[in-house]
Amino acid sequence: MVIEILRRALVVSLALFVSTPAWGSVFVNNDPTYKGAPGNVNRIYFKDSVHPAINLAGFVLSQFTGVSKEANAAGSIFADAFCDEPDSPNCKVDHGAINVLVPPCAVNSPPTAVCIRGLQVADSQGSWQSAQLDHEVATPKLAASSRLKTPAGGGISVWKMPANSAGNDSSVMGVAISLAFEIGNDNQVMLKDFHARLISADLKEGNYRLPEKFTVEYQTGLGRSELRGGYPTTGCEWTETGICAVKREFAEGQRFALTMQMDNRLTGWLFGRMKDTSVTLETLSSTTNLLRVEGSAINVAAGQADISRADTRSDPKVEQLLSNICKTSGLKGWPESTYCASVVEQGDSFLFNSPKGDYVTKGLPDGGVVPIIQRFLTSAPEQNSQWEIKGLPSVGGGCLNDASKLMGLVTTNAMIYSAGPPSFVDDSLNYRVAGAHLGFDGSVFKGTYDLAMRSETVRCLYPGFTTAPIKATVSITSSDGSTQNVATEVVNERDGWLTLSAKNFTFSSPTIRIKLTQEAAVVPVVKSSPLVPSTSPAVVVVKPAPKAPVNKVIACYKGKIIKKVTGAAPKCPVGYKKKV
Repeated sequence: MVIEILRRALVVSLALFVSTPAWGSVFVNNDPTYKGAPGNVNRIYFKDSVHPAINLAGFVLSQFTGVSKEANAAGSIFADAFCDEPDSPNCKVDHGAINVLVPPCAVNSPPTAVCIRGLQVADSQGSWQSAQLDHEVATPKLAASSRLKTPAGGGISVWKMPANSAGNDSSVMGVAISLAFEIGNDNQVMLKDFHARLISADLKEGNYRLPEKFTVEYQTGLGRSELRGGYPTTGCEWTETGICAVKREFAEGQRFALTMQMDNRLTGWLFGRMKDTSVTLETLSSTTNLLRVEGSAINVAAGQADISRADTRSDPKVEQLLSNICKTSGLKGWPESTYCASVVEQGDSFLFNSPKGDYVTKGLPDGGVVPIIQRFLTSAPEQNSQWEIKGLPSVGGGCLNDASKLMGLVTTNAMIYSAGPPSFVDDSLNYRVAGAHLGFDGSVFKGTYDLAMRSETVRCLYPGFTTAPIKATVSITSSDGSTQNVATEVVNERDGWLTLSAKNFTFSSPTIRIKLTQEAAVVPVVKSSPLVPSTSPAVVVVKPAPKAPVNKVIACYKGKIIKKVTGAAPKCPVGYKKKV
């Protein structure tokens, strides 16, 4: 039985749990051999996409779930209602979450529709070949809502790859794009999470079925109704009637392009598992953009840290960390008579930081858990190739954090990565990653890092830059202070986007530092008199942008609704009161 621990207060209902982004969750299992652990150590397992990996319904179902009007009036916070037509008078959900699996575009889909426009794969010559839509998995559909302004939801779309691409006759590519919206008591809608994933799979026949539809059941022991249903735990990437999609590893360097008509509320920064990325974005309508992401699939090291009882006794910080994870979960018998097996997202917020009030880092020094567990990290014995993109949590303001637009895409194959955009420190873009020295096959694991960002963002950070070509120097500084220099140039700057990459660095707990430079333009000299000698050419000095103002965060409430407001001098919205 998996014990789920969420750090957001009162996030206990299925609906709100489904809408919670990947960052901020730890899963503890009462079986010490969970995920292949040997059973005689405490294991922390690091893996991307914890949520779909344990088959949560939110990843495979489009649904509006939450608290009914009756339960809300009685003060309940538990999900007890669902519907597939949010605007119908029969929909009993008062507030909760809308999960949308983005469907493929139809021939007549308007520009305002949120849908998958197309999937392409590059052949051995680098030419793009279009995949053909085969079908859409027949999970329940969700109607669009004009009242809430949320798009229609469908199922995972299954695509047939071109004949000359890697695979066999039964190979397909699943495209799973999930948008999670949080619906407040006052029908305020916020896009909370985005996740797009390509799933290379072989189809296997057998006794398989579609996900169960939700039902509302009264739980006598709890004294309330709760939702039941969702995806069966089968070890399949998805299931259909009589069909199981078994994961197939991507071919080395296999390159894909995914084109989406996307809700323009998708803003800020994205994170990806791919390399050699390219992004294009254009406006389609007042509510949608056309987003195209290109990139090659990469092997991502899943990690594990095996910690013995002797390790915990010899290091108080290690003991405190395990106590925070294992005891807080309510795991009985730990540490006297059992061991703890837990799963952590590879980009969780507490890995490089110690968020205030976070139970995982309680009693630990600043800097997150990576410095504590780095020496225990090894690669899990699995290849784990991926091609995916997901949203990053927004952080503060300034040049790198404009919440009104899509800012950029960060991708890496690192085992552990920073949950946010790069930081701008000392005239450089810094990004932190960590991992084991050896990969799953015992060879030295070589790191990749790609950055695609708006050109206007670069010139906001470096206001002296012109439209002349930009160069970049990338350095990798390890936790022991040693430096790996990676000399590189900007891969490209076109269509308003700048892309660059760093490759073949090794891991411990390095910080990636990117220094952008530009050759100064030569300013023509005007001679005032033939008798006056000419001066030397002027030199343009590029200065970093002024530091963004320090933002403050306040909590405002109206009834049971609590909002956080960020700004230099934040004020509560009309009708809200500041929480003291």
